[in-house]
Parts: sequence; structure tokens; C-alpha cells
Amino acid sequence: MKKSGQSAAYFFKHGGEFFSAVRLYYVGVIILRYIPQTDLAVEARELATANSGELTGVTAETSRRAGAAITELNIVDAAGEKAMNRPKGKYFTVELKEPPQESDENFEEVVGAIGDLIAGLIPNGDVLVAGLGNLGVTPDALGPKAAARVLVTRHITAAGGPGADLFRPVTVVQPGVLGQTGVESAEVVGGVAKSVRPAAIIAIDALAARRLDRLGCTVQITDTGIQPGAGIGNHRQELTKGTLGVPVIGIGVPTVISAATLIGDAVSELTEEPSSGPPLTKYADLFVTPRDIDTIIDRMSALIGFSINHALQKDLSVEDMRYYGC
Repeated sequence: MKKSGQSAAYFFKHGGEFFSAVRLYYVGVIILRYIPQTDLAVEARELATANSGELTGVTAETSRRAGAAITELNIVDAAGEKAMNRPKGKYFTVELKEPPQESDENFEEVVGAIGDLIAGLIPNGDVLVAGLGNLGVTPDALGPKAAARVLVTRHITAAGGPGADLFRPVTVVQPGVLGQTGVESAEVVGGVAKSVRPAAIIAIDALAARRLDRLGCTVQITDTGIQPGAGIGNHRQELTKGTLGVPVIGIGVPTVISAATLIGDAVSELTEEPSSGPPLTKYADLFVTPRDIDTIIDRMSALIGFSINHALQKDLSVEDMRYYGC
């Protein structure tokens, strides 16, 4: 048996290894208990499948169009809702290689692909488009900027006149955010909806992603509506058929990712252990956005705006949309 002095010397010599092991174990426990934040249904499915295996009540099918991977995910019953922690409905995810430019040769083709997905979820009749978010915060400016590219036609169709019957009635609103107006976005949209009585509402918002390679180049379209701020833990009143009385189509692009998620992925690579989240929960409220987010927002808002125009005004080309000031 070692004497006390020898024991102390041994501890100081080898104690670092012990604390490293304890620290790694501690990190691993936190990683396994952390639930990564994401608004994307495809990522929720990836996480749920990794934890529980194949899911019941959820179907998914992937195809390609205009150079993009398009995943159609359907949550069909209560079991699927529980597994995914999302309501029943359709979720389309369009994954692009990079944010497209309006000058790209296949830009109109991409617009058509996304526009057709949107059109397939919308009933006939008037449509109200709501651009959610804060125009003064670049990663959150997607909604207002995309809404600004949507062709507003309700006043034209209401006035009648030559050519008015060629357009579908569309109203656009940018409700701002609670901190600017003191009113929930859902309340503003609901008030406008009571006045214009649309057949459906399209709500556009910035989202949060789990994977870095999906930032700024992924579009999610769903018929389940949208809950502003859900992906970053800042839950606001939801915009759904249940709250607004008409179908709500949610369209979003992930513009931020949790810093804690990035740390968790880095730890996983260093330790060669699978990670489902970050090692330190104190980073859970810190979100990161790409340095070229201003360019991303400009490109993706144009893509979303033109795609909505394609869905609602079928006879218009992208060139026509530009002519009308979109």
C-alpha cells in the first residue's frame, strides 16, 4: 500500500486522466439528454428514427425535380404525431445545393417545382399571404421580404375592369413582431382574415435547422400551419386552421442553427461517439447564422415570393412577375 505522500504524487500525476474521463462522461450524459431544436420535419424524423428505429404513422418519399431533392413526409395518425412531436399533415422539404439567383438558367424551373407543391395544398378562392418576422433582424427578415415579392391583386379584382378576371384575389400583410407592435402576429393575421375572408392563408417565416448544410438552401412547405419562434424556443401564438378557421400553409427556410448543436457535433467528431445534441445546455439559447445571411435572405425571399406567385397566378411567367413589380 502506498504511503500518503506517494498517493498524493500518484494522484497529481495521473489525476488529469481521471478528470478527463469524468468530463467526457459528463458531456456524454448531457448530449444524450439534450433535444436538438429544429423546425424541419425531415430532421425531426431523422432524430426520431435514430432514437427509436422505424416510425409508425409516418411515411416519407423522396424524388427529384429541377436539380432539387424533394421529400414528401406524411404524418397520418396519432402514433406519428407522438413520434414526430408534430401535428398530422403533409410536410414537403425541398433541398437545394445553394440559394438560387434570379439569373440562374433553371431559376424558373425551381420556382415551378416549389410553386406546384404550394398549389397542391391550396383550395380555390381568395388567399391571404402573411410575411412573419422582423425586417430589422436579417435572419428573421425572410417573411416580410418574401411577402414583398408577392403580387397583390385583391384591389384589382374587386374593382373589376378589363383583365381583372385573369388574376386570383391575393392580399398581403406584414404583421411585424410582438416586440414592435404589442400584438401577436396571429392576432393581426386573424383580424385581417375576418375582413377579407380568404379561402386559405399562406404564412412565411424563418426557421431553425439541426444540420448546417440545410441552412439557407432548404424550403419547407406544410399544410399544418406555423408556430413562430418554435425552433428557437420562443413560442408565439400558432397560425393554424384551428386558430384562424381556414387552411394555413406554412412556408419557411432555416436561417439559424443552435450553437449548442454545432458544439455537440464537434464533440461527436472528436470523441467518435454519436451525438444527438450539444454538451453544454448553457449554449442552447445561442443561435448562429451564416455570415452571408443578407445575400441568402435576398435570394430565398425572391424564390419564395415568385413560387407563391406561380402557385396563385398560374399563367404568369417569372418575367411577367418582374413586369408587375415583384
